[in-house]
Amino acid sequence: MVGLVRGSESARTLAVVVGVLNLLVGLLGVFQVGALISYLPLTLQLQLAVPFVFGGYLLWCMSQEDVKTWLYKRAFAGVADA
Repeated sequence: MVGLVRGSESARTLAVVVGVLNLLVGLLGVFQVGALISYLPLTLQLQLAVPFVFGGYLLWCMSQEDVKTWLYKRAFAGVADA
């Protein structure tokens, strides 16, 4: 989180990797209980959707051009002044 606030590109890349891993975990979770998903309580079904929603939103956020521009400006704000 601190890296993203400071404008680190490696932190953005790490956030993208975390988003992809969340999607994979969600997919594996659905495959693990695939046949039983209709018999699970609603709370457990929603918990299976959380990695998809979080991972997808994180990937979407980190791929937006305004986020990339903001990170670039944060990272190199002092370079242009020198």
